[in-house]
Amino acid sequence: MTHSCTGEVRFYIDGVLDSVKTMSNGNVNPASAPLRIGNNAYNTNRIAGYIFGAALSNVVRPNLPYWKFGDITSEPTVASGQAQTPPAAGSADLVIKNLSTYPNPDGGIIVEAVVENQGDLETLNGFFTDLYVDHIPTGSGDYTGSLKFWVNDPIGVGETVTLTTVIDDISALDMFTSRVLGPASETTATLYAQTDSEGAVPEEDDVNNIFTEGTEICTATADGYEDDNGNSSATLIAINDIQAHNFDKPDDQDWIKFEAEAGQTYTIKTFDLDTTSDTFLYLYDTDGSTLLASNDDYGESLASRIEWEAPIAGTYYVLVKHWNPNHGGCGTSYSIKVADAGDELILYFPLIYKQ
Repeated sequence: MTHSCTGEVRFYIDGVLDSVKTMSNGNVNPASAPLRIGNNAYNTNRIAGYIFGAALSNVVRPNLPYWKFGDITSEPTVASGQAQTPPAAGSADLVIKNLSTYPNPDGGIIVEAVVENQGDLETLNGFFTDLYVDHIPTGSGDYTGSLKFWVNDPIGVGETVTLTTVIDDISALDMFTSRVLGPASETTATLYAQTDSEGAVPEEDDVNNIFTEGTEICTATADGYEDDNGNSSATLIAINDIQAHNFDKPDDQDWIKFEAEAGQTYTIKTFDLDTTSDTFLYLYDTDGSTLLASNDDYGESLASRIEWEAPIAGTYYVLVKHWNPNHGGCGTSYSIKVADAGDELILYFPLIYKQ
């Protein structure tokens, strides 16, 4: 049986779900008293049976997708006169072949683990595969820093499965030092993995269940001007003010707007680009859709700059995008400024030649 903190109790018979019940006042709640399993605090209301094992986990596991039979590979029978299949020989051998990360189009990071059964016997049971943040697991039952986990069905000899999940933000775990970038922040950590983290699959060698190489990840929060992904939600910027943005996910669009005076020349520029930032700047008319000017790289840099004279007074729109629409997340912060061209001071220094 399993018991969740929501009061749901699931009963299994030989690993098969038999029934689901809900206890109205029997949840596990924080308290200073000892936790008792099988009877209440007054040592009464005992269950009518024996508990042969109990496990606590700091990872939510409300289901029991498998039942461990150990090394038994065929059920005993008292039937006579029938041919009996002998137990299969050998053992499974699970190995994490690879742990990869990719940017997620909707934000966060896609994590992909490839698990292979390199043994000579199918796994018989399903199994968990856990991700660990900044912690190399020591073996089955170690869930320290476990952030995500997958549940997999039994796999046969030589079979490979690819497990995928999405990590949105690891800064919420309060165990890392985040890099604050104005209104946004970035958090870096190292991912490790362990397959069959609960020891459900009988293996002769479970040391290779742990992926110890480590995969670096970094998650970025959105800047404080989101959601500014369209001209209707553009953020107003005052002339000569500076705003700090980032491209928190691939194909992120940052829209701003400013009030211009007729005949006035303005400088629109991006600067202070982070390590992987590469801006593309677009200026639109008062309708928010007619393109007036654009610039990619200015002055042999990855920053952008537009010099423009307003023909009439009004509200004009600026769109900033990453040059690569498939790039986003960490390292993409930048600053943007709309200034009176006359306020943009350019210093020229004399050239001195040494003879």
